[in-house]
Amino acid sequence: MTVHPVPTWKIGRLFALGIILGVLSVRADTVTATVKSDSTDTPAETTTPDASAPASSDADVSTEKAAATPHFWQRDSRGGFENEGRDYCCPVAISNSFVYLAHHGFPSLLGEGDGVQPQIDLINQLASSDYFGTDPTTGTGPGGVLSGVQKYVENQGYHCERLEYEGWRKVGRNQASAILAARPSLDWLKQGVRDPHGAVWLNIGWYTRVGDGEWKRIGGHWVTLVGYGAADPAGAADPNLLLIHNPATRGNDDRPDDPAKDVVHLRQVAEGTLDTGKDSTEDAAGMYQLSGPGLPISRGVDAAFLDAAVVLVVGS
Repeated sequence: MTVHPVPTWKIGRLFALGIILGVLSVRADTVTATVKSDSTDTPAETTTPDASAPASSDADVSTEKAAATPHFWQRDSRGGFENEGRDYCCPVAISNSFVYLAHHGFPSLLGEGDGVQPQIDLINQLASSDYFGTDPTTGTGPGGVLSGVQKYVENQGYHCERLEYEGWRKVGRNQASAILAARPSLDWLKQGVRDPHGAVWLNIGWYTRVGDGEWKRIGGHWVTLVGYGAADPAGAADPNLLLIHNPATRGNDDRPDDPAKDVVHLRQVAEGTLDTGKDSTEDAAGMYQLSGPGLPISRGVDAAFLDAAVVLVVGS
């Protein structure tokens, strides 16, 4: 069975569930070459895996993509990924968005086939040395993402209207034109996911506490941003709530996700220091910490920070 967009009745059921739970309530720079960054991620192991339309015009809440975007599990044995997919979070996260876009105006982003196999083939293609050059034990760096995404989109006959990067993590010299800021902006992320032709991927850093206000990075992880905002019992939106599809948690297969399990909350840190490795540090003031059921944290990890993000808008 081909991976199809979720039927209208299922989307309706998703929003009904959201109400009950009280949960759902530029620049056109592109990179110019495919040079892989040396910086890669090693995601922390998750110990508790969980079980169509354009984005909302309401700037406070955007949830429509959540129902229509796959949530593939990177450890799914059907994938046959190297190292059992432990470090395939990046190609999996990006494949989720490409499947959505393939079903919403850009069909060449996904190959033909039955069931989940087209997405599995896409994941392996993205992870290959032709695109991301994903290392099966250390993951994928943001430079490889920028160059690989552009190359893949263009090879399928489309173009990147926007391919932008915000974050402290270094990318290759040839990706410098994609850099907008050293810190991901929440408004920028929301604008990207609201765009009906857009996709957003978050690069999360795993950190341990090494002192008062001091954190050391021990790994990283990529997730798909699929929405934001929530309705509390009074109907107000939560501006610091995001909906993600986390490759480290079991996804929806052919069913809508339970939106309560996709939630993460953002909290800006007032002060502190991040030890990012190789005698490099970053001022943590103003950076976002993430927590919530959508991002289970394994033992040995004390905090998750939003290190970087990529926004893509595809054009025909």
